[in-house]
Amino acid sequence: MIYEVYLNDNLLYYPNDETYSIFNSKLETALNEAGSFECDIPEHNLRYHDFDDGAQLRSGIITVLKDGEEIFCGEVRECTQNFDFTKHIYAVGELAYLFDSIQPQAVYQGTVTAMFTSLLANHNSQVENRKKFQKGNVLVTDANNYIYHFTNREDTLTDIREKLCNTLDGYLKIRKVNGVKYLDLIPLSNYGRYCQQEIQFGENMLDYSQNYTANDVATCVIPLGKRLEEDERTSAAVAGLDEYLTIVGTSVDSYHANKNHDYVYIQAAVNRYGWVRVVKNWDDVTVKENLKTKAEQWLTDAQWARMELELNAVDLSLIDQDIESFEVGDTIHAWAEPYGMDTTFPVRKKVIYLNDLSKNFITLSNTEISKSYTKQVSNAVNEVKEEIPQLSPLLLESRQQALAMLLDETQGGHVVYEYHYNAAGKADYIEAINVCNAPTIDASVRRWRWSQNGFGYMYRSSTSAAWQGPSVALTYDGKINADRILAGTINADTVKVKGKIEATSGYLGDGTNGWDIGSNNIHKGVTSFSDGSHDGVYIGPDGIRFNDKPTSASPLAWVKISKGGIDAATIIKTSGGVYGYTGSFTQLSSNNYYTDGFNYSGKTTGAFSFKAYVNGSETYVGMDFMNGILVGISGF
Repeated sequence: MIYEVYLNDNLLYYPNDETYSIFNSKLETALNEAGSFECDIPEHNLRYHDFDDGAQLRSGIITVLKDGEEIFCGEVRECTQNFDFTKHIYAVGELAYLFDSIQPQAVYQGTVTAMFTSLLANHNSQVENRKKFQKGNVLVTDANNYIYHFTNREDTLTDIREKLCNTLDGYLKIRKVNGVKYLDLIPLSNYGRYCQQEIQFGENMLDYSQNYTANDVATCVIPLGKRLEEDERTSAAVAGLDEYLTIVGTSVDSYHANKNHDYVYIQAAVNRYGWVRVVKNWDDVTVKENLKTKAEQWLTDAQWARMELELNAVDLSLIDQDIESFEVGDTIHAWAEPYGMDTTFPVRKKVIYLNDLSKNFITLSNTEISKSYTKQVSNAVNEVKEEIPQLSPLLLESRQQALAMLLDETQGGHVVYEYHYNAAGKADYIEAINVCNAPTIDASVRRWRWSQNGFGYMYRSSTSAAWQGPSVALTYDGKINADRILAGTINADTVKVKGKIEATSGYLGDGTNGWDIGSNNIHKGVTSFSDGSHDGVYIGPDGIRFNDKPTSASPLAWVKISKGGIDAATIIKTSGGVYGYTGSFTQLSSNNYYTDGFNYSGKTTGAFSFKAYVNGSETYVGMDFMNGILVGISGF
């Protein structure tokens, strides 16, 4: 097995050739990662001066071949010179090209293929030819063959991984045909092969470490389904709180010892880790038995699919070309009887040391390894955090759901008229219009009623029970009664809230004279404790500050209230009254003078004095703490 390295199609490394030698070479590849290659280049390498003055940064292309087949291609991102004059280079794989483009604000509704094609088209329109990808095989699917996603100025790779790979269990694979780069989006089963070379203790397994993710271990889960409507609530419901579908009343089995319980558990997991309960929501599940099945599947996967193995194993293909080598995406049977391991894993990561193949290792795991963008996106993206959608996406998604409900022909209703009856018992006019879930009002448990006073939704638990509600109503006097209101803008003279107001950003007011709401503070004028240039009030995690903008004739006046106490530059200032000021008084002009009330210097911690001076009709009085521990407490 021979590894070669090229720089822009020129030989950079060939085994045992001094003129093309490198040291400390490391090639790292992983599923859904760009991968990287790094090495040290000595002075006697014929390509040494090709890296002078950063000439190859973001332009030099490193290619690694294994027995003539390309296994890595990427762009030089770093080049540094070591103390012994060797040069260290670092390159990232071609998948990192997708970090160099930004997706515009857009909404995608439809198939996976359509969104994937559009994302690549947007990327290709923003980059040079060598960074472009053509759409390859798209083999991942959505259960409903319909996706609904937004893009909001994220880089292309983040959008593809978060919205298509993570949600659909898809994997990105670059495939080159006749010089054209195709990007495939495929399931893991289509990525690699079942490798015939086993990893076996005592034969080719040198060492391995086995890791469990115990922080997220759950041995018992309480599953919750859809939110129950008012007419579906049970006698156990707590007034004022939402009630959800549970599994109480489902059949008994090995996961579920009592049909009156609202949880499922795995006894073997309880025996090992103890009782660790969690709540899991499936808002789209409406049937108890289906909810229970989902809970059992989730609990099983959560406990037994979190193993990760890092193996230092000899690749037997190095000494026998008839044996298949380990490749990223392959499935491998790992067997280590002394450690109790006998299972199969996919190869999620592979590290090759070209100068010392005995150090090579692979990482096997049945779950997604936590991604690290490492150096390939340093100073750009350190980690991906799922953010709450902005208001516009929330509104659009809500409207889309509402439209689907209104157009759902399977949930149609019956129009039923309510008549007014005269003294003779004869109907003389229509009093109200109802849309019911049954042909008659008496046979219905749900109905919308529209009369001259307004319209609203009414419900009851059975046909013999009294009507309740409304859960939503619009009355003729202009009032809206509803459990939830979702709107882009609400204009009102007064908004009264009994509960809490949640806001992550924005403002209270007209945006100019109102209160700004930030992620960590609320302020008007003043934006932080260090801001002395504005009048205003600041409320943040470090306290409350009232700020008075300084003028040429007076010092900065402020009051700071925090958990450490009260600190102030000015407490009270009134015309002709009392002026409290920290520190000693400063003579503002020759007409101002001091009057010492008393002076006490006996304390070892320092001296202080009670001072005052008069300027016209204003008298200034304060306490002066000098060289003492109480400096910062103002006068009065």
